[in-house]
Amino acid sequence: MAEVLKDFLGEKVYDNLINQLGEYVTTAQEAGLLNLQPWSEFFSKFKAPKHWRKEDIEKRITVNFGHYKANYAAICTAIIALMLVTSPLLLTVLLLCGGLWFYAIVQQPGSITLGQTTLDENKKLIGCGVVTMLVLVFSGQFLKLLGTITLAALLAVAHMVFRQRHVKSKATHAGNVILGGLFNKASQK
Repeated sequence: MAEVLKDFLGEKVYDNLINQLGEYVTTAQEAGLLNLQPWSEFFSKFKAPKHWRKEDIEKRITVNFGHYKANYAAICTAIIALMLVTSPLLLTVLLLCGGLWFYAIVQQPGSITLGQTTLDENKKLIGCGVVTMLVLVFSGQFLKLLGTITLAALLAVAHMVFRQRHVKSKATHAGNVILGGLFNKASQK
């Protein structure tokens, strides 16, 4: 499989793609997204907070996010994958849009000339984003995708709120910074 991809892309592009994927995996490992907690632990001890104070909810969300972030990522990915499998049109539209992005970013690095216009990297990204949004909206798949992502996010947040904090878990510094920063900005408004 790797040889076919290398022949299709060319050795330089293939090596660049493999290096980028390696960087993504390293970043995911550093962020703790590959450290799944046991599912039996993840689905145990649900209880509504005794007091619905901001500090209690914030503490639950921060600790649970830090401890179970890989599980949340897995569940969100599974929900989105299930939607893609059950919606062939959405899958087709996303594959077409992904192909556009792949061509514009990987196959044609640097600037591209379309007719008399030269598009630099930023304009290519903006153009791909606009085309993706237009295709999603006009195919009627934008709301389906948005609803699926919203469902996945709501399930994760509900778990964070209703799952009692794990006694041995400690929120990572990244979790504290990310969620603490969100709560602090919200309270300043």
